[in-house]
Amino acid sequence: MADENPTPPLCACGCGLPVRRHRRKWRTFRQGHHARTVQTGPAHPNWKTGSYINKRGYVLIRVGKHHPMAGSRGYALEHRLVMSGMLDRLLLPTEVVHHIDGNRANNSPRNLGLCANQSEHIHEQHLEALRRPRAKKPKAACHCGAFVKARGLCENHYAEFRRRKAGQAVLVVRAQCWCGAPHCARGLCNRHYKETRRRERATHSANP
Repeated sequence: MADENPTPPLCACGCGLPVRRHRRKWRTFRQGHHARTVQTGPAHPNWKTGSYINKRGYVLIRVGKHHPMAGSRGYALEHRLVMSGMLDRLLLPTEVVHHIDGNRANNSPRNLGLCANQSEHIHEQHLEALRRPRAKKPKAACHCGAFVKARGLCENHYAEFRRRKAGQAVLVVRAQCWCGAPHCARGLCNRHYKETRRRERATHSANP
């Protein structure tokens, strides 16, 4: 006859406590003890040096959830860790670390500065922006190649545009016929245009 009260096996996590049955089978772990055997940190096969760059461009380093500067996932900002090591104390929540060259991934001690609060940090960023040399924008050119004065036109073409807008007379060169007279239609003067029309009507009446 089988033993009605068999001795339960011990938990596989190594805690030394017995496990319970589930559907007539013994469990491998006690409830909540399976997480103790999960590989974390460098022992995990997908370990990636314990650091990453977030969407804002800051570098975060894994320091553990019990670290005073860590977030809920156990990561802390690298620039705050570096500044804390330089000052040999924890940073206050109101203190802001400033990147001198503007590169948030450059956490070298020479590139970091400490600001007492966010307003001082914004003021420091404004001063850094004023110190940086501004790139000169290339000047636009008119269709004739000269520099633009207004509305994408050089000084001469813009003056012509203003005269046209004011209704002033502008010299216009009219097209000419092959005989030298001003053209009327089809690039011909009035006399040659009438002769062309008479030939067309005669050809059409001869070949209806």
